[in-house]
Amino acid sequence: MSRYNIFMERAILYLIYSPALRAFKVGISNLSNRRYSQHKTKGWTIIKYWYFKDRGMAKRIESEVLIILRNKFPTAHLNKEDMPQHGYTEAFSTRLISSKKVIALINKQIKNHNS
Repeated sequence: MSRYNIFMERAILYLIYSPALRAFKVGISNLSNRRYSQHKTKGWTIIKYWYFKDRGMAKRIESEVLIILRNKFPTAHLNKEDMPQHGYTEAFSTRLISSKKVIALINKQIKNHNS
């Protein structure tokens, strides 16, 4: 496998925060972190990230976390206009859940896959 393929297979799962939108967002990016950079230009800051050697695993964890959060908070917090850089469907109100609880949820899903 080439260095490029290895680089593209690795991923970062991140939790970011927007004080202006009062929102958290869960997402994934490759190691270049270009995806997060798009959010950073709109005022989002990184709270925590998790490194994965397997992009598929990062995607599975992200999907599971988002399903749990959407079941708990079924009403969307943001809309397309709030996030022209995309990702509004993965955002949740800081009034409904704390960053500590989101981090604990992500860690639990990671642990479930590593058991």
